[in-house]
Amino acid sequence: MAEDFPWNSPYAFAENDVIRNVDLDGLEKVETKFTFTTGKPKVQLINSEITIVNANAPREEIFKIQLANRIYTANSYKTLEGRDNGIDEIGDFSGISTLQKEDLISALGYASYIINDVYNGNVEQATALQSNAFRGSGKELDFKSKMYDLRLIGRNQLLEIDGVTYNANEAGNYLWGLSLEYHASFISPNAIAEAGSQIQGRSDEPHEQKAISAGRIKALNLLKDNSIKGAVLERRIEYRENAKDKK
Repeated sequence: MAEDFPWNSPYAFAENDVIRNVDLDGLEKVETKFTFTTGKPKVQLINSEITIVNANAPREEIFKIQLANRIYTANSYKTLEGRDNGIDEIGDFSGISTLQKEDLISALGYASYIINDVYNGNVEQATALQSNAFRGSGKELDFKSKMYDLRLIGRNQLLEIDGVTYNANEAGNYLWGLSLEYHASFISPNAIAEAGSQIQGRSDEPHEQKAISAGRIKALNLLKDNSIKGAVLERRIEYRENAKDKK
């Protein structure tokens, strides 16, 4: 039994998962349901599914959220707690917007414009000065705000990418990891994020690192498609020309 359930013991209340569960007469946990009411419609976090990869590996927790009659996979249990307007730390989400491949290309095109045209291809310098990781002088690569502006999406929307929903912070991390991996950052985006968090006196949260990693994997898959590179270049040129027109 111990080999099959390494996280449990006779001394573990609610199987060591006390945030989302209560203990059933000292024998096993019972998962609770959290509901976040936002008026109509309602977004809610429903019971998580537990997947055991193998007896020696940590459990992978797959969270689900529900909007109306549709169930989505959530990046983490923090997804519904994220900021929806850049001020409040508690989410009040009323809908979910899907980012299609074209939206990801748009984000990559914008990042390409900043990295290549503004910073002459120096991805590390652009990252240091234009992202939130090191509190740089600008926020052009701070996608937790930028993507909502590019898409004209209200901050009360969660973002769905490839079937997974993210709040603004998580989606920003995803798109940041996507952009840096696509542009071949010499330093790992995960390491940059962790270093930036350490400077701020904390460790990067697991759900933030998870979103960055998902973005990096997506970038590697996109790079296999040569047509994507041409589409990103077209968007880069559009952003560059638009910037000239504004001057």
